Amino acid sequence: MPAASTLHDVAKLAGVSPRTVSRVVNDEGGFNESTRRKVLDAIEKVGYRPNLLARALVTRRTGTIGLVLVDMTDPYFAELADGVQQAAQDRGLTMFIAQHKGDPAMTAAVLDQLASFAVDGVIVYTARADVGAVMAHASAGLRIVVVDQIVQAPGIASLASDILGGAEAAVLHLIDQGCTRVAMVGNVQSDQSPLQPRRESGYRRALQIAGLEYVPSLVRRGEPTIEGGRLAVQSLLQGEEFDGLFAYNDLVAIGAMQALHAAGRRIPQDVAVIGFDDIAICEALVPPLSSVRLNRRLIGERALDLLEALSVGGASLEPMVLATEVVGRGSSVNRLR
Repeated sequence: MPAASTLHDVAKLAGVSPRTVSRVVNDEGGFNESTRRKVLDAIEKVGYRPNLLARALVTRRTGTIGLVLVDMTDPYFAELADGVQQAAQDRGLTMFIAQHKGDPAMTAAVLDQLASFAVDGVIVYTARADVGAVMAHASAGLRIVVVDQIVQAPGIASLASDILGGAEAAVLHLIDQGCTRVAMVGNVQSDQSPLQPRRESGYRRALQIAGLEYVPSLVRRGEPTIEGGRLAVQSLLQGEEFDGLFAYNDLVAIGAMQALHAAGRRIPQDVAVIGFDDIAICEALVPPLSSVRLNRRLIGERALDLLEALSVGGASLEPMVLATEVVGRGSSVNRLR
């Protein structure tokens, strides 16, 4: 294997000093555009790759970030990772991805590892409101953006989508389509969290706005999976009459649709269905699944904006909340035609 090119090789080819090459690589200034172009051309010709750790000693930046998600097998988190990755790549950043599976100990271990890699910051999708490890690492100097939860502490910025508003809009969408008994399949894990379940709060608020009675027996909770949705709706079908269904996420909605099809219920004529997250598969289902869209690319862009703000001294940033959007498709629209 040929020896790796060095900064001195670049300097020799470009006809400048090694210090000038270093200034260009680290974007320190002190050079004109002609010199910058000569150095960049030389870098490309010799295949020079700057040493990130060496650069970090000068700039105190490694050009790397961490993204910590709940579960990469969930399509929503896979698509979220893709959105953050694209946004990071556009900014010349390298990203490490990890998951914690809802385990606080795993969250702490992952943050320990990322801190040891000297990443410039971490974007964390927390679970069950466990922020102890997050706050401890922020206190130690790690810049952290928490997604989907509002945490106000030095060194931490918060970014959340308007989950409650999206849930309310989803249920009102079903009511606008003529539904009068709207059921909901929530997440059983929400009962284990001190956070107010935002989807259920939005569900109840929409019923109140529409003047409909909240019927506790129309709410089921299960695992946030296809199987969880299927089992929950099978339970609903044993004794409850309902003509609309709001699901915790799209996976739950898919399981719900399976149970409805198996029971001979037409979608949307007998039961209109809407999910949450708007993962890519929604459009491929039969009928296509209505959902509440969370803009994953925008989440990535804004999370990186917040990390950058933290890096320049934003110790008390205001939490950022992003709007959601109802996307109506065949599982709910025009049900009375």
